[in-house]
Amino acid sequence: MPATRTAPTGHELADVPIADNVFTDQLRHAHLCCRDTVRGRTIGLITGDPGLGKTHAVDRYFTEHRIPHVRVEPSALGRSPKSVLYRLLSVLRPEIKPRGTAIELVDELKEILAEEPRTLIIDEAQRLDVTGLNLIRELHDAPQTDFPLLLVGGAGVTRTLATDPALLSRVERTSRFKPMKGSKLVAALHELHPLLAATDQSVLEDLDRRVCRGHWRDWLKVTRFVLDRAEAAGYPDKITPKLARAASSALNPAP
Repeated sequence: MPATRTAPTGHELADVPIADNVFTDQLRHAHLCCRDTVRGRTIGLITGDPGLGKTHAVDRYFTEHRIPHVRVEPSALGRSPKSVLYRLLSVLRPEIKPRGTAIELVDELKEILAEEPRTLIIDEAQRLDVTGLNLIRELHDAPQTDFPLLLVGGAGVTRTLATDPALLSRVERTSRFKPMKGSKLVAALHELHPLLAATDQSVLEDLDRRVCRGHWRDWLKVTRFVLDRAEAAGYPDKITPKLARAASSALNPAP
């Protein structure tokens, strides 16, 4: 099986021992989007606000099913066509220094992408403008390439796609992440970590209202914060109201 190459994402939160069996409705829907995109070798879209678990969902699907893929995160520093092409080449062929015209770079990328079957995942796709997205669509549509294309990003990617109806119409599967609420959120938190499972529901709801707002990334931050202070807090088996207030004060960036 071809090796999987992944560009650094910056999404990882290390040192938080969490359960791997949390499987929400949104995660299930995202996995169906991944599955259908891979099977049909089409274009899929996974979108939603930052911190809701989009990248985790994609990573989990492709890892669990051992599907060859390459993930590229466009640079936030440049949206020009050449910047997009250079970024793709730097991940697909890190040993080669990109050079040539945009047309020559596109031709080179088509040859590289035709070499082996794998899914191309564009993470942080909201960083691309409509020209960048159309460049990647051109690579996908080339006769010699036959790869699934998965776009993952914030709401900006949907707005960009909407400016080009022809491009938007090419997206065959979509999965949208939204902040979890109510009983579904509490049930998922109970599976996420034993500390959260033992915490009073009223404390979880208050933390979500003050800090997390249904965002998984923020719940991981809260969990790590409490675990980091476990010794000073006497190794609690749950988040106490005092620890919750400390977490809210330390982690809430809002004034």
